[in-house]
Amino acid sequence: TVMALPNYRLVCEVLLYSHGFENAARKLAEKLVSLFHASLDVLSFQPQYDFGMRLMKSTITRAGTVLQTASTLETDPDILTHAICEEVLPRLLPHDTGPFCEFLGDYL
Repeated sequence: TVMALPNYRLVCEVLLYSHGFENAARKLAEKLVSLFHASLDVLSFQPQYDFGMRLMKSTITRAGTVLQTASTLETDPDILTHAICEEVLPRLLPHDTGPFCEFLGDYL
């Protein structure tokens, strides 16, 4: 039997929606999936780097937590960017932090 790849965008969209990002779930899901897929191409190969569903889920869960405590002035992309920085940056090696931060702004 052949194992199918999950639809990352759809899974992320449902998770974002369930964490309270009702208005921007689809757009944010597309951006998050694109960012993580681009990370595989741009950053150095490290066996500990995992830009798959596990990191996407933990990032969205963190974003949901931030959303609950955020002020009404913060936008959904800002909240997701904050969660990405909290979840991804501690996992990166120092020489990959700069490139990641540069293209993070391009994607969100």
